[in-house]
This record gives sequence, structure tokens and C-alpha cells, in this order.
Amino acid sequence: MRLFILLAMLDLGSGDIRQIKDLGNARFEVRESTHEALAKRLNFPLYRKLKQYVSDDPEIRWRIKCICAPFEEKYTKKYLQKLSDAVVLYPTIDMLPSGYSLRKGKWKTWSRGNIIVHYMQVAQNNGIALGPAPMFPGYRKAAELFMNERLLDEFDRALGNIQDEAALEKAMAAALKEITDDIKEMVKKDNFYQESLKLLSRDGR
Repeated sequence: MRLFILLAMLDLGSGDIRQIKDLGNARFEVRESTHEALAKRLNFPLYRKLKQYVSDDPEIRWRIKCICAPFEEKYTKKYLQKLSDAVVLYPTIDMLPSGYSLRKGKWKTWSRGNIIVHYMQVAQNNGIALGPAPMFPGYRKAAELFMNERLLDEFDRALGNIQDEAALEKAMAAALKEITDDIKEMVKKDNFYQESLKLLSRDGR
């Protein structure tokens, strides 16, 4: 009985691979119908097979990307919304702790200064002015852009290392906690700074 189940599982897996190969079939109608069928039944195990499939055929690679994109977008929207719900007002990006470094992802070799300057520039490129005081909207937008990108980086790395949706949820819950903990520490500094500005304003300085 166990042998029968194992053989059935192996056959299911090989069936998926055969179907993925048909995304590059010489006949257009086969490519289209296969694309539609895979997109319709896309779930986490199939998603992983699609992402792990290696092909020299540019059409297969393009179709895999198109099939997976809505699946990825659904999850990225979900986690970005969770992060947004957890933050009332982003602190300014210069509230990152002194000596801050992330040591992972594309920021592995970036200093605190590198992070601040880069995301302030991105905010400006998006049409957000850095000033005026005391709210400094561009600085706050820079922090939001940085934290959102951190979350998306965690999502991409999680997808490459986990086997099922439950593991993804667990990994992303940990990532969200790490990011929101950093934001909370920045908010404390930002609140102190804002209170200091109010005191200075009252004293007429």
C-alpha cells in the first residue's frame, strides 16, 4: 500500500513537470491551454515546482513568471498591509540607531549612512519633499520605503527556503516582528526629538 502511494506521488510530480515543459510546446494552442491550466490550479507546492524549474527556453521562463506573479502579489500585498497596519506614523529614517547595520540581503555591506542617504534619494525621486520641519515627510517616506523593501526581501528569501504555506506564515511573522521592533525603537527616538522641538519652540529658541 505504501509503495502504491509513493508511486502515485511520483507520478503526480512527473505529471507536473511534463505539463510545465508544455509551456514551451511547438503548438501555440498547447502552450496557451497549459498556461491556463497551471494558473487555474496554482497552489503552494505547484508554485515551488514552477520556481525551481530550470529551462533555457525563454517562453517557458516568461510563462512561469506570468503564472507565478499573481500568487506572489497576493502574499506581498497581505504582508505589506500587515506592516502598514502595525505602524501609525513612520519615524524619520535618521532615527535608525547609531552604528545600525542590517547584515543581510542587499544591505549586507551598507552602513547606517548608506541606508539613510539611499532611501532619502528614493523618496525624493518619488516626488516627496524632505521637509519642512517638524514632520519631514521625505525622511518618513524614506523609512517606510526601507522597511517595506526589507519585508519584501524577507518574503523572497522565505519562498526560497520553505516547503509549505504554514512555514511561510511562520517565517513572515518572525520577519514582521523583527521589522516592527526596529520601527518601535525608532519611534521612541522620533517622539523624543519632536518633544524637544516643542520645548525649544516654547522657549523661543
